[in-house]
Amino acid sequence: MYVYNDQCWASSAPLVIEQNPISVDLGNDFTTCASQDFTLNAQVVKSTYSSIDDFSYKLTIDNDPPISQTTSDFSITGGLSAGLHTCLVEVWLDDGGSTFSGCPAATDVITVNVVNCCSCSAYIPLLPTSHPAYTMYGHPQSTYISETDLITASSNSNYFYLPSITAGSSGDLKTVTITGKSTSSSTFCINGELWLRNVDVGTSEILETLVLQKCTLKLGPDAKIKIRGNVTLVLEGCIIEKCDGSTEMWDGVYADIEDEATTEPEIVIDQYGTQSTQIRDAKNAIVIRHDSPFKIQHCTFFNNYKRYCI
Repeated sequence: MYVYNDQCWASSAPLVIEQNPISVDLGNDFTTCASQDFTLNAQVVKSTYSSIDDFSYKLTIDNDPPISQTTSDFSITGGLSAGLHTCLVEVWLDDGGSTFSGCPAATDVITVNVVNCCSCSAYIPLLPTSHPAYTMYGHPQSTYISETDLITASSNSNYFYLPSITAGSSGDLKTVTITGKSTSSSTFCINGELWLRNVDVGTSEILETLVLQKCTLKLGPDAKIKIRGNVTLVLEGCIIEKCDGSTEMWDGVYADIEDEATTEPEIVIDQYGTQSTQIRDAKNAIVIRHDSPFKIQHCTFFNNYKRYCI
């Protein structure tokens, strides 16, 4: 505080006012499987001057009774039934009694799309799990299948050749190539969202390009493949389609728009030898940002609502 008496200025010592958390983040909306366990994490960002480290949390899903606790991770054991579910988290400054009195300091809402996922018993199953935020490249916390999950699954399968890792454009950037032994047997079953991120997929091996050759991707209802910033996805002689026996379409392959990256995501689709790529049964087969590079050739589209959107 400053005081002026027409002749001199006087001031008091600075007074730091403790502030409430400025935000709480439940992450992105996401798709998961009915009756599958998952975790919601409420990440609190507080004022720089705040000395409070303890908060009370309340999670309300639809109109169900709220879950109240003093920890930020909410484990949804047994999952949810199929359908769209609204998840509201409220945060209070911890008063020592967790009474949840008055108004919450911060709130956030996300929508969880719960679907009846494909049965993957005959193929290599990939199911979404909870991942923390990866702030270096602007990846928010969410529930998805990671590029590392895909690479690890192919490494542990007899239906794929061991992934090859070669030098990328510079430094520690790498190209990872996954080649199937045949499209009929080299099959991934993907439920939820598969994210391809510009992150460490080995010892100082930062993914720049993922090449999938001569393999099949069977995707569950509303499933997506999201190519994050700084990553290129190459599909050569692959088949991407809905799961066996499913009457519901999968969503699409997206050059994603949410990263704080310097390089646009890129997609390249071509043939492997004489075997062309096939994409079918999708709502939005290929979705590309206006500035994202792409190259599509020797690719056949079947039974898609939209072949591509730019």
